Amino acid sequence: MKRYTSLVEMQEDACRIHADRPLYGSKIKDQWIWLNYRDFAKYVDQIRGALKHLGFKEGETVAIISRNCVEWVVAAYATYGLRGRFVAMYETQSSAEWEYILEDSKAAFVFAHNSVIQEVIDRIAKKLPSIRHAINIHGERSNHLSFETLLKLGAKHPCPAQTIQQDDIMGIIYTSGTTDKPKGVLLSHGNILSQIEAVKEIYTFTPEDRTLAFLPWAHVFGQTCEVHITIALGFSSAICDNVSKILENLAEISPTMLLSVPRIFNRIYENVLNKIHRNSKIIQLIFHRGIAAADKRRRGLSLNLLERLFYGVADKLVFKNIRDMFGGRLKYAISGGAALQREIAEFIANLGITVYEGYGLSETSPLVTANSPTGVRIGSVGRAMPGVRVVIDTSVGDSLIPGAGEIIVYGPNVMQGYHNLPGETAKVMTDDGGFRTGDVGYLDPDQYLVISGRVKEQFKLQNGKYVVPNIIEGLLNLNRYVSQSLLYGDNREYTIAIINVHLDELLHHAKAIGAYQQEHDVLTADEIKNILDLSKIRDLYTQVIKEQCKDVKSYEVPRKFLLTAEEWSPNSGLLTQSFKLKRTQIIAHYAEDIDLLYNEQHSFLEGSSS
Repeated sequence: MKRYTSLVEMQEDACRIHADRPLYGSKIKDQWIWLNYRDFAKYVDQIRGALKHLGFKEGETVAIISRNCVEWVVAAYATYGLRGRFVAMYETQSSAEWEYILEDSKAAFVFAHNSVIQEVIDRIAKKLPSIRHAINIHGERSNHLSFETLLKLGAKHPCPAQTIQQDDIMGIIYTSGTTDKPKGVLLSHGNILSQIEAVKEIYTFTPEDRTLAFLPWAHVFGQTCEVHITIALGFSSAICDNVSKILENLAEISPTMLLSVPRIFNRIYENVLNKIHRNSKIIQLIFHRGIAAADKRRRGLSLNLLERLFYGVADKLVFKNIRDMFGGRLKYAISGGAALQREIAEFIANLGITVYEGYGLSETSPLVTANSPTGVRIGSVGRAMPGVRVVIDTSVGDSLIPGAGEIIVYGPNVMQGYHNLPGETAKVMTDDGGFRTGDVGYLDPDQYLVISGRVKEQFKLQNGKYVVPNIIEGLLNLNRYVSQSLLYGDNREYTIAIINVHLDELLHHAKAIGAYQQEHDVLTADEIKNILDLSKIRDLYTQVIKEQCKDVKSYEVPRKFLLTAEEWSPNSGLLTQSFKLKRTQIIAHYAEDIDLLYNEQHSFLEGSSS
């Protein structure tokens, strides 16, 4: 296996080897247009030449505010070839966050996805002297700072890629900032190359594999896997420009692998179960008996005649239709970014799709552990990647689980530090070069890592018992009437749950039991609140909590709950850009309602709405 000294060397090699193969597909006017590796390399060369001609200097920073697109990757590799640093931001971030990151990174060039973003950048640039040029990716041809005119400029002023070393910084990835301002994670070419080499060593992917890219490339998971590893392994990747179109795009491009955060797998799982729930009793019977048989089959157990019959019928009538939702060719479901619930992982595996769940962070480039062809254990996040070592510090973390503690990571994937924050870097790095993840977990006897929570997220009740909230939240979120949830109880007598309801499913149930009659298409906030306040609806969620938490410790079960139909999203400020809970913000947002739950004399497992 050839080892590269830089991502640029890797990219140039891949573009020679796979020159005529498709790399990225973009849907333009209802048609998928594919860019091959040869033309991608040409665009990189041209943008690199343009940046150099416009005065880009070695070590400077190029920033981009854009959704995933071909131009995003071209700009990144053009920057690397000039020994520059690439910084990506989300379109959905606030202008204040853009300004903070642009100032912190001292960006010299900024690529904007459209004219609206460029206008904001032009205003910010008046306050930040480091910004010399803003390039409008989809600007008009007459705009001398459009992407298209840069291609022409670079063709006239070619510039070869510079020699780059593994220790050179390739980019800064800013963390989501669930509590404080985002920190810039410095990653080197060597950090990312170590991930590519590890993937090549243990996986059997081929250039025939295809993905649907919808993870944001401003996030380390999407960037490493859907940009760098895709190029290194010669994949093709269709770019989904809207998460709402995922299922439509899957059917159109028929990928062999799907990389996703659990939130997307959760939604697919919910959609399937909801359709089954609304189908005939015979289809429900076939589905549930078929899944049970498939589960035994997957675990290597023999099936009796009746089980084989149900499996065969379910596979043809139900499972095949579900697989067709993914395009009919899906072989691998790869999950990262957060814990995938065992029930969902088993469901996907029982459909005949291999599930590879992994674990990582921005600071580890990201992969630390992963399930792979060398071993899959559902419920774990796999074993350490080649070259990576995992150590459990049992002095920190969950003392209730034998062998559990804070996860410390060693290896060539560990970041170079936080940009301009030596004090913060010192807090997370051990004296011998390990990175303290802040996550709690344990290694089973076969060295599979199991995650049990976050050090900062666990809280202690008044009785001194610790609670890891994400486990309970994951169980609640599996129910079709729950969109998302947050468990709270820090220094309180008992826990409560804030439940963000799945409104469509809830309204369907309310109609079915005669608790709600729709009079018009759009409900007002007051009308929704009245529905959430209905005793029959509170009874429903009381039962949901009892069912979903039947196997957890009694002191962990929420005794009261708050129902809300408000939007939880990055736009509302209650989720990070990678769809993780902003706990502090959610708790602050519902502070008065939380106090009421604890202070009022509700009976246990009685809820209120907000």
